Amino acid sequence: MSKHQYDESLKWFLQCLENYNEFESSNTQNILYVHIHANIAESYEKTDNICDAIRYYEQSLTNFEKAQQDGWRIVKYVNSNDAEETKETEEKSLTDLFSILENFKELYSGEHPHVPSVLRDIGKAFFNDKKYKDALKYYNQSLEMCTKFQSFEHLDAAACLTDISSIYQIEGDYLKALDYAAESYNVLSKILSSKHPKIKSILEHIIHLCNETGESVKASLYSAKLRLSCEKEITSDDFDSDGIRKKMFYLYYKQEKYQEALNIVSSKIAIFEDQQSQTILGQIHLKLGQYEQAAFHSRNALTLSSNDSNIVICNTQLGHAYLLQHDKTNALMCYEKCVEILRRDTSDEDELANVLINMGAIYLDQSSYNDSLLHYSEALKIKKKTDPSNNTLVGAITSCIGKSLFKQHNYDEALVHFIEAFEILKQSEDSIELATIHEFIG
Repeated sequence: MSKHQYDESLKWFLQCLENYNEFESSNTQNILYVHIHANIAESYEKTDNICDAIRYYEQSLTNFEKAQQDGWRIVKYVNSNDAEETKETEEKSLTDLFSILENFKELYSGEHPHVPSVLRDIGKAFFNDKKYKDALKYYNQSLEMCTKFQSFEHLDAAACLTDISSIYQIEGDYLKALDYAAESYNVLSKILSSKHPKIKSILEHIIHLCNETGESVKASLYSAKLRLSCEKEITSDDFDSDGIRKKMFYLYYKQEKYQEALNIVSSKIAIFEDQQSQTILGQIHLKLGQYEQAAFHSRNALTLSSNDSNIVICNTQLGHAYLLQHDKTNALMCYEKCVEILRRDTSDEDELANVLINMGAIYLDQSSYNDSLLHYSEALKIKKKTDPSNNTLVGAITSCIGKSLFKQHNYDEALVHFIEAFEILKQSEDSIELATIHEFIG
């Protein structure tokens, strides 16, 4: 996707979030809320707004964990007889229905739990005869009785609301139709599974009305609910919380917020045992000066590495950790493994030069001046080709070659390299190395 597409996606999800609280709680609401935050975060991440990405990933994870504590609200199918066949399938005439209603009134003074269903059937009969004013009268009476006897969360109430919505739709009052359809959905979502056919049907009806009224944001939100209703049953497993934790870990690392990255790891250590995570953990501990932990994670990453590129990265990192612990023997062993691979694959000469510089420094410190000279000389040759404008680095390597020659008592050659290094470093204003050269030249 292009940046423009991500921006448009972000705008859409932010609108969803802004309008989210307009809707009643339903069995899909919690997971939708979590996913909206995660999608906003991903859009920010793709457009390099790292701080906002972290903020929304964190909110998504917080909402997910809260939902887990509260328990995901999964409503199972009601009994199939209640869901699909709440009444006899044989249609009754209006005369029969009014007769039944009168019997209830005489026997129970109208106070019987079946009265709402009869009133709803009367309304339906008028609806089928296109007598919408009469239909509305009996649908509303049915709703009143539902509230009185069965609470409003009942299939009869939902059916009345849906039919009332259809009447207003026929009459061209789409806003009223949308209100009643949304109310019907809210009732159904509390008593039926999100996968029930009635849920899918009312959502399709709502989306159509949203399109008619130009309610594009609501249409998008209900479309998302419809997609979820067509998928497998929603559970907490449908949200990749571990993936979100990893994204937050990598983003904190990119921002050099190392302690925050480590805090994410400590919340669920097991998911960070892959090669990439272990490599990054090694780098983080190096940055924090925690060299034993850096070596531990780098060794773990090395055992998980299966290609030369990763092996070089891990050995280089492990070499740095050993070197900073003053274990130069193990550091050299790691660097030598890197050199062996990098000489074979000449695609990354610059990295080869970096490793050679580290080895040259160790050999110089160990008074192995010939080895030091060989490694520094090869590194200089590469850097002059790959990074010639880096005066500080080229000058420093040249100076180190001079030191190796000086220690070998090859003073003339050493002087040539010191003077060359001096001229290069004058341009970079590296006062420390310039002072060192002055000391050697005397």
